[in-house]
Amino acid sequence: MNESIPLPSVPSGQQPIFDYPSLFRVINIEIICTMSDAWVISNKGKCTRSEYCKKVLRKTLIEHLLERAEMIHFINLDEFNIKPIINKNALNLRRLKKIRFSSPTTDRKNSSIDNVSTFSENVSIFSTLINNLQHIIVENHKQHGSFIEYESDTKALAELVRNQGSLKCIEISGYYMNISSIFESLKGKTTTLTKLSLNRVDLNFISQNAINSWISCVNLKSLEIQNCKIVEEIYFNSGQQIFPNLKKLVFVNHVAKFPINFIIQIIKSTNKNLEFIKFELDHLTSVNQLSLINTAIHHCPNLVHLNVDELLNSQLIQILDSFRKLRELKFDTSNEFDNNTFIEFAKHIPQTLKYLYINELRNECREILEKHGIISTRIHSYQPFL
Repeated sequence: MNESIPLPSVPSGQQPIFDYPSLFRVINIEIICTMSDAWVISNKGKCTRSEYCKKVLRKTLIEHLLERAEMIHFINLDEFNIKPIINKNALNLRRLKKIRFSSPTTDRKNSSIDNVSTFSENVSIFSTLINNLQHIIVENHKQHGSFIEYESDTKALAELVRNQGSLKCIEISGYYMNISSIFESLKGKTTTLTKLSLNRVDLNFISQNAINSWISCVNLKSLEIQNCKIVEEIYFNSGQQIFPNLKKLVFVNHVAKFPINFIIQIIKSTNKNLEFIKFELDHLTSVNQLSLINTAIHHCPNLVHLNVDELLNSQLIQILDSFRKLRELKFDTSNEFDNNTFIEFAKHIPQTLKYLYINELRNECREILEKHGIISTRIHSYQPFL
């Protein structure tokens, strides 16, 4: 009000019943900024210095909320710069468990939002403030930048990870950042980390120390690697335990060849605990495809979900007979089923199967499925035994 920013008047007798900021669990900084800017724009006639008013209102609201939100569990920073706003001495983040960082998707140098910091600055601020995070989400959208910029980003993230004593989940979408230093910081997280998700990161130059730190996380239960750069095979030392408790394994790569032996090593190391497998791999030879499926058949008796790019008709019965706990099967096939083959396939569907997804299914095949108690629910999806 001292800066001549008009605020809505509160009718007499309608003051808030609760101290709402003290009850907040989640704060999305970007949404607060968007709402603040919208308020200034809607009062354009009263805010003579609109850009200045936007900055003041954003700072005031966020500073006020963060200082009083003692119960906060999750901060979503999105693209906003926290540096000119945050008052480290006023924050109480002892309950903070989850944080999401996101770099700008576009060039913000000429943006109306002032004081846009680098991605690494936001990360570094919280590295010094908190040590009890359980879940870190990183979305680095930078498509262009100097080596120094990328290096500062990864160093800041590595330091943040290193400082967290009970980290359970890391999700990194990094636009091909080299995350070797981040992996090295996993040392000491051998019993806490349960989920690792990597999307568009560069694993080409991963160091041996980084690999050793990664595979020391023996309680890892979910591993997702999607559209990452891996040209060379990554080999673990023979006899290493790797990921004995892994339950979910996802590999998606539509960019280049993928190290098949690396995937096979992981499957064999899981102590038959894998329940969920998803493979979408381009440039996969028939020999490699056969190796992957055979490895899964021999090492994943408890599989519940299988999603693969393509299965040969000859593999289907073997899969259905091997995975007797299967609840969901999704695959593409370039080989059209004849009726006799499909009848045989239908006979081997386990009673546990709830969803079946097949591309280009002919009407005759649908009729065969229905005769075997499998009821059509939607295109290419069947829900049996209801």
